[in-house]
Amino acid sequence: MLELLVVLLILYLALVVHEQGHLWALKWMGFPVATVALGGPPWVWRKRVGETEYRLGLLPLYAFVKPGERFSTASPWQATRVYLAGPLFSFLGAFLGLVLAGILTGNGEVLVRGISTFFLVPWILGENLFLLFSGGLSREDMGFVAFFRGGAEMVEGGVVKALGFWTVLNMILGWFNLIPLPPLDGGQVWLSWVRGRYRDAVVTWSVIAGLVFVATLMVVALGFDLGLLGR
Repeated sequence: MLELLVVLLILYLALVVHEQGHLWALKWMGFPVATVALGGPPWVWRKRVGETEYRLGLLPLYAFVKPGERFSTASPWQATRVYLAGPLFSFLGAFLGLVLAGILTGNGEVLVRGISTFFLVPWILGENLFLLFSGGLSREDMGFVAFFRGGAEMVEGGVVKALGFWTVLNMILGWFNLIPLPPLDGGQVWLSWVRGRYRDAVVTWSVIAGLVFVATLMVVALGFDLGLLGR
């Protein structure tokens, strides 16, 4: 039970780091921030500080930073920097995990192997998404239950293993968000460049495709958990 709580804590800390990137970029460029949320509705806590409302919600595995209305005047380059700041902070979080693991183990090769893994994650992620939607993964490998089980096993192995889980989680979070489908960060970058330059249908269908992708991913993962999908 304690291991699962640690996994949940690490997961939410990774989400906070990711959203901190967006928050930092918005404030650095002088754009107001309307909402900072950890979790989703229903909301259990709200507090306004200046022009920003902070929220805690019961919907798990979710977080977001909502810019103020003036962000609609941002140039595509400004929007790109804001949306890419989230994945960048995730990658920095992963790098910090590698450095700490290297210090604790006294093994500099940890950093080298970690950086090698970083560049392999997009390929591994793409391959697993293909296997996920094609039903080629086993029920032991996919789904929310498998994620928490695997995370708990790593955390149970001690601090260095927990840092490994933190590092891999941040790598995946960063690369996954670069997929060019909204509402993911890569999709938001895409929208910031096509909005106003192409027909509204392009924007509309991009949003629909992204929402269908995310919703399908959630449904398929639940299907694995319920034993309806997978080998």
